[in-house]
Amino acid sequence: ISNTSQTEAVRSIADDIYQGILADIKLTDSIRPYSLYPLYLYASKQEYLAKSQMPEWSGGVFNAGRIMIYLHPQAPQVLAHEISHLIFWEFFGKSRPELLWLNEGLAMHQEYRARSEQLPAALQEAQVTLKAYYMPMEILLGTATALEHKEKEAQIFYVESWLLTRFLIERGWRVGFYEFLKNLKAGKPFSQ
Repeated sequence: ISNTSQTEAVRSIADDIYQGILADIKLTDSIRPYSLYPLYLYASKQEYLAKSQMPEWSGGVFNAGRIMIYLHPQAPQVLAHEISHLIFWEFFGKSRPELLWLNEGLAMHQEYRARSEQLPAALQEAQVTLKAYYMPMEILLGTATALEHKEKEAQIFYVESWLLTRFLIERGWRVGFYEFLKNLKAGKPFSQ
């Protein structure tokens, strides 16, 4: 994007989100970025979709160590979601498909923190969604790609992943959640 002030504003927001997520889940001392990560900011949705090859509904993506996004009203929330994926990737040092529920749950948690005024409505909507159908824990924890599911199942996967992650963060607080992440990184199974 050619507008320098917009670019600088998004860079500053992204940096604040990155630091905020690290502090929120107590990873501030545990992560040293491998490098600066590119943030591609597109002026239009059409340009973003053409360059990212993402589906029409996508507002941004973290892929191959970079974030691609375009300017839209939900950009800060999308940035929080995608930066959370970046932090997950940094912390574990590699892709962890067996922890997709945690990766997406943490991203959804940070996205809803970024739009705090919508949290009560989101929680209420989640309850309505899960009253109609829920995904058993065994399936949730065993999902390695959200593409395994149809649209409705994917929505349930994201909602349940978010609520489980939110529960773990609230129950264990930052220190407990950090210990949980550290033990997963060391290879201990979720049940342990």
